[in-house]
Formats: sequence, structure tokens, C-alpha cells
Amino acid sequence: VTGDNLMEYTDSLLEDSELGARIDFDFQTRKLNYVVYEGIDNTAKMPMSKEFENIYSFTYTNDRSNFKNFAYVAGEDSGKNRIIVTVDKRIGDEEKLEIYVDARDIQSTYTDEAGKQQTMTETEYKEALYQRGIEKLAEYQIQETIDIDPKDRFQLGEKRTFRDGSLISTQRITERVMAYEDNT
Repeated sequence: VTGDNLMEYTDSLLEDSELGARIDFDFQTRKLNYVVYEGIDNTAKMPMSKEFENIYSFTYTNDRSNFKNFAYVAGEDSGKNRIIVTVDKRIGDEEKLEIYVDARDIQSTYTDEAGKQQTMTETEYKEALYQRGIEKLAEYQIQETIDIDPKDRFQLGEKRTFRDGSLISTQRITERVMAYEDNT
């Protein structure tokens, strides 16, 4: 990845596998360690809900404004010779919401670690383009957000069930904002 935030990029890749990542500081070696982890599944616990008096407030948003589910990925060459693959992530009869991905930077010929010129097979090249399409579509997902003010403690990565009236949603806790106030 060049020019992008590496943590945001790896988070988008890990999301499909329901994994998370964090940077831990090792005080003894004075090094930063990139750690991939799977959060605890606490969906069997009582749902987080105002009804059960374990949260103060609950706000749910579902933003589909940036959602895409179909990609045209165009690789090397030009005109009618340009290699194009499609990535279709539609579910059922879902409306096709398209993006175009310019992947000319992926070339079928490359230089390996030994400095030797290599050429991908057509299948390998199309797989590389397909993977780029998957990665790009991951940037255009539905943004589903539940903001809560909990009474109970919880951990990042923990999977919990949230309930507000008839809305029931099982989500992974991906962000925690803590506010400290000076009471002087």
C-alpha cells in the first residue's frame, strides 16, 4: 500500500474475517508490535439495551450512501485489448451499484526477488485483478453504526447484541471513545 493509512487498510482486510488489529508497545524491548486478534463473542450475554438498564442511550444509523457491490477492474493494455474482470458481490436481486477500478499498476510481467523477469499466467493475472476489486469494494461498504453510552464495561473487539425496541443487531465493538472531565 502506497500513500494510504496502513492501519485503515489492514483493518479493512481483517474486517471480513471478523479480526482486529492494534499496535502494542513492548516496554522491555521499546518496540511497537502489530497484533492481530479476535474479539470475545459475548452474544450469549444479556443484550445491551435501555430496557435492561445496562446502557444510558442508544443511537443506530445505517448509511448506504457510499455502498458499492459491483466492480469493473481494468488491468494492463488499452482499448479492446485491455483486460477487464468483474467482481460481483450482490446478494440475491440486490441493485447493482458499480465502481470502476483502474488497475494498470498490476502488470502480468514483473521482476522477482532474484531480479529475474517473470510472467503470470492469464488466470493468475485475472486473479490479481479480481483481488484488487475485492479490496476496493471493501472501501465502499454500508456504514452501520450503533452509538451507546454503556453502564457496563466492555472490550474492543467484543461481539455483543444490541437491542432498541424491535431493532436487534449483533455487532463487534470497533471503537471506544472515553471522555474525562475535570470536576474542579
